[in-house]
Amino acid sequence: MDYRTKSEALKNSLDKIDRFQKLLYRRGYIVTTNGTIDTEIFPFYKNWEKYRINDSFFAYIHCDQHFYIEKNENSSIILIGHAYNPFTEQFDEREILNDALKKYSASVSDYLDYISELSGIHVIGIFDNNTIRFVQDCTGMEACNYGICNGNVYFVSESGLLGDIESVTENHFIKRLTHSYSYNHFGTKYLPGNLTVFDELSRLGPNLFLEFADGLFSIHRFYPSAPHHEVDETNKDVTNRIAEILRNSVSLCAQKWNRPAISLSGGLDSRTTLSAARNQYDSFVYYSFHCKEQEKEDAFAAKAICESIGISHKIYPISDRNDDFPDFELFKAIVAHNQSYIHIPPDHEIRKYYYLSCLDDFDIELKSWASEIGRAYWEKRYGFSLPERLSPRDFSLFQTRFIGAPFLLRQNDAAYREFLIQSGLEEPIYNYEHTDLFYWEYRFGSNGTCVTMEQQVFQFDVTMPMNNRKLMDMFLWYPHSFRKQDGVNKRVIETNEPRLANDENSVHNGYFSKRRMMLERMYYKASKLFDNHCHIK
Repeated sequence: MDYRTKSEALKNSLDKIDRFQKLLYRRGYIVTTNGTIDTEIFPFYKNWEKYRINDSFFAYIHCDQHFYIEKNENSSIILIGHAYNPFTEQFDEREILNDALKKYSASVSDYLDYISELSGIHVIGIFDNNTIRFVQDCTGMEACNYGICNGNVYFVSESGLLGDIESVTENHFIKRLTHSYSYNHFGTKYLPGNLTVFDELSRLGPNLFLEFADGLFSIHRFYPSAPHHEVDETNKDVTNRIAEILRNSVSLCAQKWNRPAISLSGGLDSRTTLSAARNQYDSFVYYSFHCKEQEKEDAFAAKAICESIGISHKIYPISDRNDDFPDFELFKAIVAHNQSYIHIPPDHEIRKYYYLSCLDDFDIELKSWASEIGRAYWEKRYGFSLPERLSPRDFSLFQTRFIGAPFLLRQNDAAYREFLIQSGLEEPIYNYEHTDLFYWEYRFGSNGTCVTMEQQVFQFDVTMPMNNRKLMDMFLWYPHSFRKQDGVNKRVIETNEPRLANDENSVHNGYFSKRRMMLERMYYKASKLFDNHCHIK
């Protein structure tokens, strides 16, 4: 079934069952030269607002999304989403945007350096005469897809938005890939390079800025712009600074939102975020959920961790029966449509999303994502040293298990090869490890974005205090071996909340089981045999 047929079927269902209409592209956005979009009908259903940015561009914003615009004599700046600055302790987006405009007036490099201090989930656009520059948050959790269609310029949160309002062409390779057995049964579900489901759109990605001038798009790498500092594992000044910045981020969340909550899984990243809430534990709700048997261990471990420091914790048990959720299949179709059918989550995840789309116990969830970037996570997953220089084949193998699909694998390699050259990541940059940047820009910047799009149906918003470019950079200052042992996170926890330094209640990631690592190694090495850039150590 092609995209247009799926879209039309969903429209017919939502026209009849209007209570789900608001969930379609919830918290989405469109920035475009097209000023005639009808927001009364599918897929908008009167849930979107229209804003004028300048003489040429308009913004269409879902009513549950945040939109800010500030101007000076020469430029306009917009922010879609939310942001806070733990370095300057600012949490008002209008104040942040005005400071960003001042930095931009000084130089583009000053501006990019300033917005690299921001935490949160957002995309920021500068409209400077005939030039437009877009930048995503640290890991690209707020998606940015761009292109020209029927003479109009588009920046959109979900590629499906363009497919629903314009005549577009499905990318033939992506259609084959996402319908293949290997893609749907092995590995993670995200697309290679900068490809989207439509030929007319490309994906931006973190650490790059997108420029539109003279009718053309171009991407430019602005990070890393220089070698990072290097410290040995005995250095505590840097981990003290990381701990302080994380405390500031969590504190700003408590000031910015009325009913903040911290979700906990019982793992190291959760404990790191929880430790930063010390001295203001009463400002947050702490919770976990379980929608399948395996998640119960995580939930009860999180509860034990909270009890060990004297704070309350709530567990939300989610039914394992689809019949307990009215119009389950329609809700599932919305989740799939929201991320353009790149990934259709399993039913237990859909039940969780449905449950959380109705939960009104808090207005913001603090997730502990992003710190995995600094933990040499990918090498731990495989259990052996990976090449210092990754090839396009490495990027493909880290993405999906192309079992029995050599033709798709080669096409996937080609997509990565083209974008790695275009984005300046075909080889390690300065002293940054190639695997760290892969995890940062693809595992988070593409796969993480897909998950974020799925979760936009939640009743509450989501933020990530660790999603901060300068903060993540400091994690990478430490030696690989120390990061691989989770030394940075453990020291941050000990600094912020010594009572959480004991990990006896924590759960350990199942990805690091000996059997799983053995299977990962076997598949990786076998698939690298015909790769001309193979450098397995």
